[in-house]
Amino acid sequence: MSPEQRKSVVDGVLEVMELKQNIYALWSLPNDKAEPLKEFIPKEYQNKFVFYPWVPQESILNDPRVKLYINHGGIGMYHYTLIASNNHFSNLIY
Repeated sequence: MSPEQRKSVVDGVLEVMELKQNIYALWSLPNDKAEPLKEFIPKEYQNKFVFYPWVPQESILNDPRVKLYINHGGIGMYHYTLIASNNHFSNLIY
């Protein structure tokens, strides 16, 4: 992704966080992909973002605290989200 695209993604998440107070972002990305995103997160929001290289996606989807799940649109994720019956958004960026 270009720097403009990374900033746009972070800005979108920040917009949601401004609407709702108790919103946190759990992001599953390799470290080399997470670091460029972090530069766009304002200091007052940095404690609301958590980056991990890997997360157990099925467990995350089944957690009742999860209100929205955004993923890359792979076929496995459709399977998990159908089973979990969670709000789901696929971002098809390849």
